[in-house]
Amino acid sequence: MIQIDKCIHCFGFPCQDVQTSSHLIPNTPINPESIHTFMITEAPPENLNEHLYASGNPFFLQTTLQAFADAGFKATSLQEITDKGFYITTAIKCAKTGYGVSADTIKNCSELLQQEMDLFPKITF
Repeated sequence: MIQIDKCIHCFGFPCQDVQTSSHLIPNTPINPESIHTFMITEAPPENLNEHLYASGNPFFLQTTLQAFADAGFKATSLQEITDKGFYITTAIKCAKTGYGVSADTIKNCSELLQQEMDLFPKITF
């Protein structure tokens, strides 16, 4: 088991078009060997209490469960999705301040995303 947020770090928060106060890398312990599908969404929400990995029943989890249900995969929790071999993360690690982000932000976050992807040995990209 590893905890993703202990393995990946953004140093200095160089991006100007995101809210660094909402920086988020999943902090749930996970067995990388059990993951066969890596799913990437855009960015975390401004309110970290609504992120997929937040406690309770956050909005991001509700919409994710609905998306899985619409695809024919009934799940009632994030743990159930993870137990089936899915890992979900964001491409941008902080909430956006506007509609889009700069090329520099994409570059910075893509380096973090690559580090995150490298933690999962069964995934081939």
